[in-house]
Amino acid sequence: MTQRQSRHRRSDEQWQGNRRAQSGGTPGQSEQSYGQSGQTHGRMFRSAVGLPDETRQAMVGMLNQSLADTTDLMTQCKFAHWNVKGMNFYQLHLLFDEVAETFEGHADIIAERATALGGEANGTARAAAANTRIPEISPDVTTGPEYVEALVERVGMHANNLRREIELAV
Repeated sequence: MTQRQSRHRRSDEQWQGNRRAQSGGTPGQSEQSYGQSGQTHGRMFRSAVGLPDETRQAMVGMLNQSLADTTDLMTQCKFAHWNVKGMNFYQLHLLFDEVAETFEGHADIIAERATALGGEANGTARAAAANTRIPEISPDVTTGPEYVEALVERVGMHANNLRREIELAV
């Protein structure tokens, strides 16, 4: 271990010790409840972001809610991609895959924002299923136009949720 790494480690250990003394938590983390989404507790880590802890925790909660919705929407696009039938099958098959890839990129950005704030990105399929606000596509949907309509409705819900969260964050 270099001298610089040693100093950095001591600094981290001191910071963690101070946080533990303040919160009664475990080394390097503190259990916090996130935002208004009612998501399960998550860990908060040291961050150089100059925001108060409460603000960071609330932002991480909103980001994790957005991550759950985005991940769910991505998988619903993949579901449409795999299951679409009827006219224009091939074009819609490609479109739904492209939209799913776009949401995958969005999910990655959202998760990285949560960790940059010192939070933990709860981006598992299980977390998405438990916390999403996006309704499931009906099993009765099978044709291209039905999938398009269902996805347009869900993307609109997601966009409205994101706008509300942006307004709350600013």
